[in-house]
Amino acid sequence: MTGEVHASGEYDWSKNKIYLYTSKMYNEEDILRSLIHECVHSTQSKLLFDIYYEIGETYDTHPFEIQARNAEENWRKYYKKEFDEWMNNLVERNGTTEY
Repeated sequence: MTGEVHASGEYDWSKNKIYLYTSKMYNEEDILRSLIHECVHSTQSKLLFDIYYEIGETYDTHPFEIQARNAEENWRKYYKKEFDEWMNNLVERNGTTEY
């Protein structure tokens, strides 16, 4: 299965907002990776994003998705111990959180 099937977040191009689905997150790493991934999408061209899918790219081969997944590898740079309680509360809510 591709990551698309198990999405833990999305970027809403029309509202310029990131949505995180905490029911699919289990720790700080999951939250940070999702947020980083969607932040990368917020800097990309919506037109090109759509064109890549229209010409047959999949989640696994789409250049913008690859770029976003690669950026996730830097999640440790954003992790702060003080963040633990906030993250745990977020996951416990087990819902959708809007940023």
